[in-house]
Amino acid sequence: MNVQDIVNTVSQKAGLDQATTEKVVGTIFSVLEHEAEGTSASAFFAKIPGADDLAHQ
Repeated sequence: MNVQDIVNTVSQKAGLDQATTEKVVGTIFSVLEHEAEGTSASAFFAKIPGADDLAHQ
């Protein structure tokens, strides 16, 4: 699963457009990245291609 798969799933389930969903998912990833620094979050991001890039947008 890559970040686009996550965005697509959230978009479909929440009934949001792609641009809004990308902002929402990116914000969540950004919070996870900053709040979980020094934990296994980097391993989580490594397993989801594109997650790190979306978190920094």
